Amino acid sequence: MDHFFLVGERAYADSASNLEGSSFCTIKGGAGNILQFLKTFSNSILPALGFNKNLFTKLPTQNKSYATIAQFKGGNEREKPRWRVAGQFGFGKVQGKVPYTKAQPITTLKGIDLLMIDDAGMNFGSSINRDEVWPWIEGFTLDHTDNKNPQLVICKKSGDLQKGDLWKELLTASKQNKIDLITIVTVNDIRREQARISSKISWEQSALDLVSEIHKNVSLKSLLNSRILVVTLGSSGAVIIANKRDGTFEYRLVFDPLHLEQEWESKINGSVLAKTSCFTAAFTSVLDLSNPGNDYGVIDGVTKGLAAVRGFFDVGYTRTIHGISLPGTILKETTKQHLLDFSWAFIPTFDTKPGFVEQPWSILRGNYLNNSIRKAQGPGPMFELARRITTKGRHELENVPSVQFEKLFTVDRTEIESLRNLKMLIEKYRNQKNAKIPLSIAVFGQPGSGKSFSVKQISKGVLGDKVPVLEFNLSQFAGPGDLIGAFHQVRDEVLKGYVPIVFWDEFDSKKYEWLQYLLAPMQDGNFQEGQATHTIGKCIMVFAGGTSYIMESFGTFYGEEKEKKEEEFKLKKGPDFISRIHGFLNVLGPNPRLILNEETKQWEIDPGDLCYPVRRGLFIRQILDLKEREVLDIDWGLLNALMKVGKYKHGSRSLENLLKGMKVNSDGRKLLRSHLPANAILKLYLNDIEDFFTLLNEDQEYHSYVLDIAPAIHQVWTEKAKGKNPDYLKEFNMLPAFIRASNIDAAIRVPKVLGKGHLKIVPVEGNRVFTQEEYLAYLNDENHKMLERMSEEEHNLWMTFYKRNEWEYNKVRNDYLKHHRCLVDYHSEALSEADKDKDRDQVRAYWEIIHSVGFGIIYE
Repeated sequence: MDHFFLVGERAYADSASNLEGSSFCTIKGGAGNILQFLKTFSNSILPALGFNKNLFTKLPTQNKSYATIAQFKGGNEREKPRWRVAGQFGFGKVQGKVPYTKAQPITTLKGIDLLMIDDAGMNFGSSINRDEVWPWIEGFTLDHTDNKNPQLVICKKSGDLQKGDLWKELLTASKQNKIDLITIVTVNDIRREQARISSKISWEQSALDLVSEIHKNVSLKSLLNSRILVVTLGSSGAVIIANKRDGTFEYRLVFDPLHLEQEWESKINGSVLAKTSCFTAAFTSVLDLSNPGNDYGVIDGVTKGLAAVRGFFDVGYTRTIHGISLPGTILKETTKQHLLDFSWAFIPTFDTKPGFVEQPWSILRGNYLNNSIRKAQGPGPMFELARRITTKGRHELENVPSVQFEKLFTVDRTEIESLRNLKMLIEKYRNQKNAKIPLSIAVFGQPGSGKSFSVKQISKGVLGDKVPVLEFNLSQFAGPGDLIGAFHQVRDEVLKGYVPIVFWDEFDSKKYEWLQYLLAPMQDGNFQEGQATHTIGKCIMVFAGGTSYIMESFGTFYGEEKEKKEEEFKLKKGPDFISRIHGFLNVLGPNPRLILNEETKQWEIDPGDLCYPVRRGLFIRQILDLKEREVLDIDWGLLNALMKVGKYKHGSRSLENLLKGMKVNSDGRKLLRSHLPANAILKLYLNDIEDFFTLLNEDQEYHSYVLDIAPAIHQVWTEKAKGKNPDYLKEFNMLPAFIRASNIDAAIRVPKVLGKGHLKIVPVEGNRVFTQEEYLAYLNDENHKMLERMSEEEHNLWMTFYKRNEWEYNKVRNDYLKHHRCLVDYHSEALSEADKDKDRDQVRAYWEIIHSVGFGIIYE
């Protein structure tokens, strides 16, 4: 039973100054909550409480919780105040193993499809209650053998995961395949078993940690006996582990791309009880009980469950004349509003090799590549996704984790983790009331990677827009005396009541000469001026390096003078400086990440950095000041070169200068290669100008054959299309001018459509290209994933051509009036499967069409 004290206005007040009053009410908790939520979420499920409701009036003290409920206003003043939990007082006094009062079941279990058990670890499942409450459960589950499929049991387990005799027998029955057990637990209960599971770092790391702990932690391994294990991470995500009954497991993560564990609900004033009960009921309401082989459609169930918890937070409790009750119909509507908050991804299969939790798995890469690429050669740089982001906007990234601080936005896992770690450091420091020592952070990156920009954005995101940022370039200081003036400027801002950001650029210049002068301020928060010692105060010092690209290589030396350099570094107080750093950030920028080759001791491109084209795409849109869904009109070859060129000489500065100049030259129109600056200027921005021009014309050789390919495309339509217009059943050269132009445009867009599937066109000679069988198999892999993706792109580009030529949608096609019934979205109900098949047939025919002119298809 949940007991609530309602805090609010009195119906009748003693005086104007004594309006505060209270009342008291109770709600059936545990299984009672699930029952009420099930009635709210499902019209098809007929739920029944297993025991007579009078059982709730006879519960021992330890089964009674207490909390206060009050009204909370939202961010909008017009919004109706919501009743939510203001404070929790926990459960009543534990009385030991108290047997539950005998209560007869109210229904027979014959014909029941699903048994749900709410095990809160309160001795309901203790063996001392076996004779009172277990027999009818055992008759339904543990001895159930008259069905072809094992009986489905859902157990919401909370509290001590090692406690509960019934719970242990359910796990044993599931292991023996007598029942299909779906277990629902929270990550906090998992953590209580001394499990190390990270939070607020990245979804990837949390998922890897959780999978590893459940397999390796002795206290948790029994959970794997469940047919399906669901571990919730607040209202923002859940890990699903499906036992395939053949010794293998499948791991999936449902997640909110914008919020990590507990981040979404932390923005809500007040809380709610019975969150997991709400999740369990909503989860169950959409399961496909007829399809155990497909894990009962558990992804939809988890998504609905998480959305329901958020809907519960939104509406809070309902106030009635009897007190407080759970929300009813309104909860169904608010739940629908959150269904699109979530995406999902496969988690790598667990293995016992060292380094499982440290692997560089990325949801970004996993959600945009298919099995054929992984099996064939491993994924390459994400050029196709980057092109879509650049031209259409970052909404193309809605189903992958992201983080944003002011103008800084990233979807790269390594950047997300670094930025979130830095955010937590700054937040913790901000909240320290009597901090006297500066927070010291090191920032590294290639020249032009945006070190200063990144630090400013994250600082403003945490500390607000008005936070002072003081920048000092130590390479320009004449001597230690210049530091005194800089420290006084910092001190002045502190005295004004700010927590300033102090950016020390090139702190490692002049052979680390400055380190010795920075140690005292970092260690004690003081600086010396003559005989006087001054206190700097609470501030954040950011040290941007120029000699190393990553923190891990700072102070590491190689070569013949290795020992001499290391000794010199020690004398300059390098190790002492490193020991005073509280955190660091490696900024990536638009160029591929560099790593130090241990053998050659040279900086080389990291082959694992597949996301640099995505970073470029986001940066290009930012430079061009494009709105969220504003389409960038750009020459395809130019975009290809901007995405693929090896290196911008000075990182983001070079890319920014190049694009701003082109924007001026284009005068707001389509960006064309003719808007590029002269070669002499281009060499200022690019390391390899020849490489840039090669990429600019990468498909040029293919395009010289488009007039030969266009008739082949027309031939595909002639053979495959249904309901053919007789006016178009002619030789290509006899077609009307517009239809000929349409086929030529179809030939021109082939590279774009192939790019959507991570493929590109190359000459057959000298390349290992796909066979026709390999190409078709690739299209059909993972339930035709790439075929549908490429067919949709083919359809969209076809629509673009027709609309550019002033055609409009109409249910009845009329070429004279320029009306066409297919000018609708690919996923629209108005577009028939027969019409979609035209696009699919076109994509399937690409191999044969381009091979006819000496070209082939390979992975991009």
